[in-house]
Amino acid sequence: MQRPPTEKLRHIIPEMSMKKCAPIEKWAKYREDAHRYFKITPKTLRDIILWAVIVPIGIHHLMKDSQVKMDEACGRKRDYF
Repeated sequence: MQRPPTEKLRHIIPEMSMKKCAPIEKWAKYREDAHRYFKITPKTLRDIILWAVIVPIGIHHLMKDSQVKMDEACGRKRDYF
């Protein structure tokens, strides 16, 4: 069964609105304008370097080491760069 479009419901429910929560609306507004308030500080720079550089490199090395060990255990010889 399909739901009727909202235009057909307007005569049944005149006001189809939600009750807004002020703190949630304030947070949503801040998130929409985050690019205006963002500043590079030592803490944000540290976080950016940690999550955008160090963690991906660490994961890559863990995966590569695991693959090399598996290749050696299975007797596969691979040429790595």
